[in-house]
Parts: sequence; structure tokens; C-alpha cells
Amino acid sequence: MSLLASRLTPGQAHELLDALPPYVRTRFGVAIATLGYEAAAKLDRAELVAHVADLLGVTPGRAEAITAAVLAAVCAELPAEIARRVALQLPRDLNALWLASSPIAPPSVPPASYGDAAREAVEEDIQRRVQLPDNVTADAAIRAVVEIFSQRLSGGEAFDLLLGLPDDLRRLAEGGVLGRDEQASVFDRETLMGAVAYRLRIAREEAAPVVIAVLAAVKSVLPVKEIDDVAEQLPGDLRSLWAAAT
Repeated sequence: MSLLASRLTPGQAHELLDALPPYVRTRFGVAIATLGYEAAAKLDRAELVAHVADLLGVTPGRAEAITAAVLAAVCAELPAEIARRVALQLPRDLNALWLASSPIAPPSVPPASYGDAAREAVEEDIQRRVQLPDNVTADAAIRAVVEIFSQRLSGGEAFDLLLGLPDDLRRLAEGGVLGRDEQASVFDRETLMGAVAYRLRIAREEAAPVVIAVLAAVKSVLPVKEIDDVAEQLPGDLRSLWAAAT
């Protein structure tokens, strides 16, 4: 925990410490409480595990298992919001380890009255691109498509995709990303369409234009680098779908 805390800003490390119950905090509170106010250490997953292995005198494989077990135990004592804030400060490889160990409950969906410019713009964009089925709202389409589509990405890349979205849109789509493991699900374009059709309770032939409209609208608010990073992880048929959604 001292090594993980050194990878955070001091403010976030102290927030993590303060959020823990006293009987947990006293076990490693001194190490975190004495952190200076310098920048976060440049520490990746391999380096953290190597340090743990050296300190405990175990193999790197055993050290990674111990690290995951410690993080799972600590996360179980943290409020979900604090666990998410810690995740936001970690690099992709450490973030994947943290989230794989974290039992973060999916956040509640914002009320219908919630809205900012980005989310409203994306919803309007979708409605311009496709005539949604009568029983499907733009919110439901975004949630279904992003959550299912992101399962084809690694946990780290899915989280990067989520972070690339504007905050108000991120809140809508994060339920299927937070708390998942690193392993990507394996499926093709037809499986994606079938899963979206099932989730939205629409016919399979209605799913394709909805998926394309949602992906195109989401891409319009993503950084170019994130669009390219997503494409690199997709198989040929889904990469073509991602590229054609413009």
C-alpha cells in the first residue's frame, strides 16, 4: 500500500487513508501519512510488483498474487467513489490491476433531468442519424452499445475509452466498465448486433443502424488518439464497423 500510495498525488493518498476505517488505517497509515508533497512516483505495474517481490523475498509471480489480494482487501473497505478516484490517477497497467481487484459497484444511472451540453449533443446527433425504435431512448441506446462494445476491448482500453468521454456522457456509460476484469470478450460483428438487439428488445435488423449511429456520435466527442487506440484492439469486422461509423 505504501508503494501504491507513492504512485498517487499526496492529496489522493491522504484521501484514500482518511476513507479507510481506523482498524485498517492503523496497519499502514504511518507510511502514507508521512508522504511528502512531491509529485507522484513514476511507477508501473512491473516495477511495483518487483519492489513487492524484493521487500517480501518472494518470486514476482507470488508478489503479484499478494499485491492483488491486498488491493482487493483494501478496496472492500473503501467507498466506491474513492476507489474510482484512485483509479483515475493510475497508469493503464496499474489501473487494470486495481480495477481487477476492486469490487466497485456499478454507479447509479443519473436521473433523466441530468444533462450537460455534451450528452445532449450526442443524443441529438444519434436521433438525427437514425430513427430509433419506439421503445428505445437515446440514453438506452448509448448505454447498451457502449457497454457491450467495450467488452471487446481489454479492461485498460475500455477504461481509457470511458475517460475519453465528456464527464456527463461518461456517467451514463460507466456501469459496464468499472469493476470488470482485464480480459476482453471475444465476439464478432454479428454477435455485437445480436447482443444489442437483445438488450434493447428490438429486432436484429433494427440493431445495426442503432449501433452505427451511437458509435459515430460517440467518436465525435472522443480524442483522435483514443479512436485509433480502440481500432488497434478490434478484429477486422469490428474495426471496419468502427471506421465506417462517421
